[in-house]
Amino acid sequence: MPLLENELNMRVPRRLSSATLEHQSYWSGDWISSLGPSRLRFFDVYYRRPLFSTVFGITTLIFHENVMYSNIIGVLGLFIESLLPLPQILLLNRLQSVKNFKVILLLSWLGGDCTKISYLLFGTDNISIIFIVAGLFQMSLDIYIAFQYLQFKYFTTNKNLNDGVSLHRRNQSIDDVVNDLVSVSSEIELDVLEKGQKDISNNQTSSWSRSRSSTLA
Repeated sequence: MPLLENELNMRVPRRLSSATLEHQSYWSGDWISSLGPSRLRFFDVYYRRPLFSTVFGITTLIFHENVMYSNIIGVLGLFIESLLPLPQILLLNRLQSVKNFKVILLLSWLGGDCTKISYLLFGTDNISIIFIVAGLFQMSLDIYIAFQYLQFKYFTTNKNLNDGVSLHRRNQSIDDVVNDLVSVSSEIELDVLEKGQKDISNNQTSSWSRSRSSTLA
């Protein structure tokens, strides 16, 4: 679990950090001038979390009685919640595999979507249309994950099994590919040398046979 002190002092997000990046203190550096080119990252909670919390906290204190502000926050929350399956879709699309993905998890998502839609349609009155739209949109994303699961589980896997060489090449690193190419090149050179030596030996044998025949004659 991350420590609060580390979260406050780290300027580089954990998911963007690596061994080649140095962590800088949040409270040091010219971070005010960097707000311009990085303004979109302001909405990433892993990026400058104290500033994110401060701005929205002050805004909420100022406009907490404003109905429009409350509606905007509510719609924004529903929109963000409806996008929760999107990272899973992008991950499966990048991996091209559903290995270690539990089908019970997918079924629980679809079951929760059905329960939510059923309650919104039949369990309450005077519900805002935005709730129904957000619920249907989230359900559509979960259904897309179900199609991805079927595709990568039963179709893409069989195709890769039939094309084992291509799958092996795909999983190889650059160093492995270079080593294979060097090995093939070395084998070709050895074949050429052996063939050349064999031709020289045959020519010498033929010359010796002709000279011997001439001597006997």
